[in-house]
Amino acid sequence: MFIKIFTAAILIFFQTNLYAKPTIDELFKAEVSNASAIDEKLKTSLADKQIVFVTGILNEIAFNYFWDFKKCLKKNWGISDSVLIKPPSKIAAPDNVELLHDEFIRSYNLSNKPLVIITHSKGAIETFLTLMKYPQLITDGVVERFIAINGAFKGSHIADYLKGEESISTLDIHKEMLKRYFPGLWVLGKKETIKEVNDVMNTVNANDQKKVSEILYFVRTKGDKSHTESYMLAPYIYLQKKYGDNDGLLLLDEQEPYGLGKDLGTIDEIDHVDLVVSYPFTTTSVHKRYAFLNVLLKQVFGY
Repeated sequence: MFIKIFTAAILIFFQTNLYAKPTIDELFKAEVSNASAIDEKLKTSLADKQIVFVTGILNEIAFNYFWDFKKCLKKNWGISDSVLIKPPSKIAAPDNVELLHDEFIRSYNLSNKPLVIITHSKGAIETFLTLMKYPQLITDGVVERFIAINGAFKGSHIADYLKGEESISTLDIHKEMLKRYFPGLWVLGKKETIKEVNDVMNTVNANDQKKVSEILYFVRTKGDKSHTESYMLAPYIYLQKKYGDNDGLLLLDEQEPYGLGKDLGTIDEIDHVDLVVSYPFTTTSVHKRYAFLNVLLKQVFGY
């Protein structure tokens, strides 16, 4: 009897692992090693959509924000009309909602195509608040997908430090550099950000929250000492020691949108900016950003 049970357990173990779906980190690394063929069905489907990028807090100095994504769309997917929106970083997220609402409407009217919105960092929470406040953007067919990369949904301990609300003596010599590289980061204090979200969500009924959740896909990343840009290394080390896995600015939990959306998974050895900006703001290769976008689109659209 014992042998039968043991044999059955072994078979279940191997079957489970044999058919286990690969993680987004595994898919990303496989794509980096050996780029897969472009799915022609997905390429045809994307031609009927308007891709819109919403930048985060680095956009005032990172002139090449989402450049490689735009190049990848053109080279691999035949899309040359993607739109880049750069909300002011030093303005609190709720104060950029009307700007984004108007830009989304404008992009839809100009293209006459449903929007696939790809966001990063502060741009993710700003888009989140916009769709919560204006769920008709979803029901009216203006927005079809909302993708968040390193979304700053719950603020940042590093923002609290820059505001003087959290004492981190090991970062004092890096304070001015952090302010220079991340203008506006200080508006993402944890208490303020969570309150801003709660204030909006408390006015939104469950059905409208569900609408946002159904089109939201999010990806988190976590760095390590060897794969974190020098200007984020000190914050990374502090956060890792005190709180745990992070991308150099945000903890994994801070990149999670309040139990809503579909969690696509976590990519290892990638910091807060590696996937969305280019040299000199990151040393991560262009090839990796192409690989990530290819995998991301396939995951979001089920190909």
